[in-house]
Amino acid sequence: MRGKLFPVADGAGTHEQLICEWDSHMPNYGMHLRSIKRDDWLATAYEPSTGGRPNGLEKVELIQQLFGDAINQPGGVQYEGTEGALYNLHSDPLHPHNL
Repeated sequence: MRGKLFPVADGAGTHEQLICEWDSHMPNYGMHLRSIKRDDWLATAYEPSTGGRPNGLEKVELIQQLFGDAINQPGGVQYEGTEGALYNLHSDPLHPHNL
């Protein structure tokens, strides 16, 4: 993981807001998530999946040994780019209820 620690206000040890981007490196999944956390809310947008599109990782020998040709096939989870999640972290800290 790359990055730096977020600064905290007055040493309170909490973050008021946070933005996170996550992109799968496995060509068969191709998931791209964008999240923002502010106050008691967490919102995540699921960008369109790129599963099955080569990205260079499929050429790595170990990946070929583990996955074979399946690495270039779309994985079981695919998103169109219209999906997302919204959670209230105060009333739903474990996130079972997508609002």
